[in-house]
Amino acid sequence: AGLSGRSNNPLALLFDALQHPGVDSGSPQPSCLQLRRDPSAALTHVFLDASPPGGAWHAMHEATRTLSPGPWMELPGFALADFLRARAPALTAKSAAAAATMRQPRRLIAEYYVAAASHFDVQQHHRPWRAASVRRARDGDAGADGGGAAAWIVESADGTTPPLLARSVVLAVGTAGVPRKLGIEGEELPMVSHKCAALPDEARSVLVVGAGLSAADCIVHLLGQGKTVLHAFRGDAETTKVGSKFGSPGAQSFYPEYHALVRAMKSNGPAQLLGGRYEALAGAELKLIREDGTCNLSRGAREGSAVNVQAVGVMIGAS
Repeated sequence: AGLSGRSNNPLALLFDALQHPGVDSGSPQPSCLQLRRDPSAALTHVFLDASPPGGAWHAMHEATRTLSPGPWMELPGFALADFLRARAPALTAKSAAAAATMRQPRRLIAEYYVAAASHFDVQQHHRPWRAASVRRARDGDAGADGGGAAAWIVESADGTTPPLLARSVVLAVGTAGVPRKLGIEGEELPMVSHKCAALPDEARSVLVVGAGLSAADCIVHLLGQGKTVLHAFRGDAETTKVGSKFGSPGAQSFYPEYHALVRAMKSNGPAQLLGGRYEALAGAELKLIREDGTCNLSRGAREGSAVNVQAVGVMIGAS
């Protein structure tokens, strides 16, 4: 009772308050929790992932930094500060602790999760393949004795690995690979992408659709590359996700690039921003994309406005 923070889940709030007391106020304190390994309570398990530990962090742009400070990114029992000192032995304990509280580069976090997998010795449970199917075991299936020992059969996508037999299956695949789409004509053209990393490097002018965290990340990255970014979003800047999160004066020191973006979203006309050229198209909705790069938009009741770009990024989240 009485806790507030990044989640609406009361159990998550309680764990965060105990594991990372004071982080949200900018005065982090040592954890209130002591974690102890109990081998007798361990479950026999494997986890399947064709990618290394760390998931999407391995596939992001080099320029990407975490939105969360370091303590929110670390795993219990493996302090980020300890990892930083192991990575750079010249760091003192005090300097490593200070560095760990900041927003972190994408590559460092990816390396941290790989190191965490080694630290906790979870690699012995890892199978580097992708599942093709998950189905209930039936009488007569190999390994299914009818007594419930194997409730599920998981088959590999390569077709050669023997199926896995399991009592339980947990699906923890996320939604990054299933982007939401606008459902408009031209959205399947090669110049259109739903991932910033897939936008062509040679494109000098890009239309970005959306105003959430993925769209903001993409825009900040593109501007840093010196590109021209047209930014289409419905509503006004204050009501967007990025506007409500980074528009306050308090966000300026910790998130200067996102705060600058929100200010530009409120302005009229093109402007130089973060090394590139930016123009907000507030209240706009993309209606059509043509092969020549012409994009038709509507603004409220007004139809027929158009812009011409070399690439389109539709960054409106996942399904």
